[in-house]
Amino acid sequence: YANASDGIVDIDPSMPQEVMTALARKGHKLQITQTPHGGAQGIWIDHENGFLWGGSDPRKDGCAMGY
Repeated sequence: YANASDGIVDIDPSMPQEVMTALARKGHKLQITQTPHGGAQGIWIDHENGFLWGGSDPRKDGCAMGY
C-alpha cells in the first residue's frame, strides 16, 4: 500500500482515507500513486511473547505464513 523514498510516502489510492489522514497528522508527506508499486507479505516475530504475526497485501495472490 505504501512506499517511502526521499521523505515522501507514495500511497496506493485504495488506502483507507483514515489511514492517510493519520499518516499526514504524524508529519508524513503523502503522494497518491498513479501506477501500482507491487505488493508484499510480511511476518513480525514477537520473541518476547512467542508469536508470529503475519499480514498479506489483499490486492494480489499470496499469504504470510510462519512456522
